[in-house]
This record gives sequence, structure tokens and C-alpha cells, in this order.
Amino acid sequence: MSNHHARLKQRKNFGSILVPGVVVASVIFALIASQFYQRYLKSRVDPAWPSVAGKTIETRITVIGTQPQMYKSGIIEYRAEAHVIYELNGVHHDAWVPASGIETDRSYLTFWLWLRKSKEALIYWNPRNPSDVQAVLN
Repeated sequence: MSNHHARLKQRKNFGSILVPGVVVASVIFALIASQFYQRYLKSRVDPAWPSVAGKTIETRITVIGTQPQMYKSGIIEYRAEAHVIYELNGVHHDAWVPASGIETDRSYLTFWLWLRKSKEALIYWNPRNPSDVQAVLN
């Protein structure tokens, strides 16, 4: 007598469910990690750039540009700027310089500037391009 109709019970293949789940979880983690890096860890200036201490006179939030959107109004990009005075090689400088990265959330920048109560600032400039000046507010 033959058992040609008897077949082994097939196991459920968890790999077909596990692989897409891992891919989706890693994509979500990558998106969250990139936002965290952009907002909290990424430095706007290189610590190897020369710097000098300066004083902040006032701050403002300026519109840098927009990101066009297909089916809704564009996203506005903002940046905080600081009016600073500092001396470099005996020359007095008085200028508006960038003090933050580019953000799309104006209320976040307002809160971020509110936290910077000190009038002290570090003024960094790019040694390859001295007109590229940035302020780090305390």
C-alpha cells in the first residue's frame, strides 16, 4: 500500500512576516534618528574654526526660503540671527550673523532663542572663507 497522498505538514514561514517587519521598523528608526541628529546633535560650526568672544545685542528670526509642496501651501524655512559685536585683530565688527540651523518650526526657534538668556556669544568663522561667520549663543 502506498502513501502517495500523505504529505508532510508544512511549517509556517515566519521569515516572510519577519523580514518586512524588520524593514519597516528600521525605516521608522532611521527617520526618528535623523530628526534627532538634525535638531540636537548636528553642529553648525566646526570646533576647529577660529573663534572670538562677542556680545549679543539682539536676536531675530528671519525667513530663509520655502519648500514647495504639490497639494498644499509651501513650508516656510526659518533661521535665528543674532546682532553681535566683537573685536578681531583690533578691528571692531558689528553684524547680523546666523545663530541657528534652518528650521521649519518658527515656534521651536522662538522657544530656542528664549532659552538663550546670556548676552555672551562665541563667534566662529571659516578660515577658508572669512565671510562665513556664525554665532553660537550661550
